[in-house]
Amino acid sequence: MPAIGMDIALSNVSAAGAGLVALAWCFTGIAFLVGAATGQRGNVLAVTGIIGVATYMANAISGLVDGWQWLRWPSPFHYFIGVDPLHTGWHPGALLVLVGVAAVTTAAGVALFDRRDVGV
Repeated sequence: MPAIGMDIALSNVSAAGAGLVALAWCFTGIAFLVGAATGQRGNVLAVTGIIGVATYMANAISGLVDGWQWLRWPSPFHYFIGVDPLHTGWHPGALLVLVGVAAVTTAAGVALFDRRDVGV
């Protein structure tokens, strides 16, 4: 992007955008699963918020404390920002992890929602 003085390839910006969409879908799937399981909006907000903050903090702490590097692996944020897509470009494996979590939680949410009696 030479027009604005940044030396970032457009494909890397696309990779970061795709990662952000995959991260959002990951947390959307988690929220849908919790909503389908409990049927209560407050639980969805609380559980998804706690998971979001906890996994973000786990990813951040994993780089600061020796011996705690294992904390980054269960964090969705590691698969989005840990691979630094703006500088290194596309990482299909990391995107597949996020999309896989999203697909599994969404499918489980659909199965649970299908069993709910929402007509009452």
